Amino acid sequence: MERDERELALLNLIRANQMLLSGRPGKGSIMDAVYLHGLSVGMIESGDIFNIAGRLFSTGKTKNIIFNGSDGEGAGQIKTPGEAWPGKSWYIKELSKCIPTKNLIPTRPGFHSRDETDALVELAQEKEWKKVGILTVAYHYPRSFICLIQGMKAKGYWFEAYPIPPKKTDWWLPMFGSQGKEFTTSFDETMKESIKVLDSYIPKGFGCTFSELFHYLQYSKEILHNQCFLLIIKKREVVYERKLV
Repeated sequence: MERDERELALLNLIRANQMLLSGRPGKGSIMDAVYLHGLSVGMIESGDIFNIAGRLFSTGKTKNIIFNGSDGEGAGQIKTPGEAWPGKSWYIKELSKCIPTKNLIPTRPGFHSRDETDALVELAQEKEWKKVGILTVAYHYPRSFICLIQGMKAKGYWFEAYPIPPKKTDWWLPMFGSQGKEFTTSFDETMKESIKVLDSYIPKGFGCTFSELFHYLQYSKEILHNQCFLLIIKKREVVYERKLV
């Protein structure tokens, strides 16, 4: 990646972070489901993720809580249950303390972020869900959303996805990070996450481009209504097809 391209990508990553961390469902909006990625215990505690999920359900903001259906296996050679994250049985055990088990729904197993979001899209299509919240650690939102949008493009099924970032993060809490590979903190993971998005997920096609992300965030309602990503957009009486690069 050339220097100018790299600088633009970094600026777009900053912009994406700001947009996603300030996003919330509209007032009075009821979501069909809220999705939780497969996270380590420390990651969950750093953002109080399970308590947020419980409050969303108890206040009627969502009808279901859904999550990765694997037993904690990860990508590549991480094949031991619980090695990458605690797994679906632990999620059900902990979440059932505040949410009925009938409303806790695992997807098929997913072993990395794109695989997880593909499984989410498949379940959403099966259930005909139209509004889904995404609840994860603060630094994970750009990767989560670029993978989700790429998954919806591949499947040809669109829904409105709402970021529901924690209002507070313990940036210094020791925890296991992505794939359970090393002991780290949210502060340190933020830098590693940025490198993954810029150097791996977007260039390799696992995630959509920043232009596509911004397009989705601006026009998600229209995309849902038309079940089409590329739209004809009217602006000042001029009709044009939005260019995505």
